[in-house]
Amino acid sequence: MPVEHRACGRWLAVLTPLRWFTVAGGTILSALAGATVFSKPVFLGDRWPVYAGVFALLASILTGLHTALHCDAHQAECRRLIQLYQSLEANYQGAQALPAPEIAQRLKQLEAKFEEAKLKATACPPAYFRERAEREVGNVA
Repeated sequence: MPVEHRACGRWLAVLTPLRWFTVAGGTILSALAGATVFSKPVFLGDRWPVYAGVFALLASILTGLHTALHCDAHQAECRRLIQLYQSLEANYQGAQALPAPEIAQRLKQLEAKFEEAKLKATACPPAYFRERAEREVGNVA
């Protein structure tokens, strides 16, 4: 579980700035494109209509990318999985405090929950982040 938790966390650390870039970029570029009302040469120069058109095009590309890649849903699922894995990890650690006869049963229940979580997950980090997490957890253990 520490591997999955770490892998999702690393992947989310990359996605979050990208999400902000696509959302903020789309917003800012749209605002700049909308500033064509100020396109008189006195305000912004003769080339402003060209810039405004480019900004509008880039804004629509960024917004389209963000929507097409389902960024918000994917990141929400990654956050949900991180919380789930943290909870399972804490429960694994807590199981060690149980009386000896109950430990095996509790660990079996937790393993079943972990497998179910992996099967129902609608997001997963790329292999690179999983491999990196495996190396990190291997170095910690």
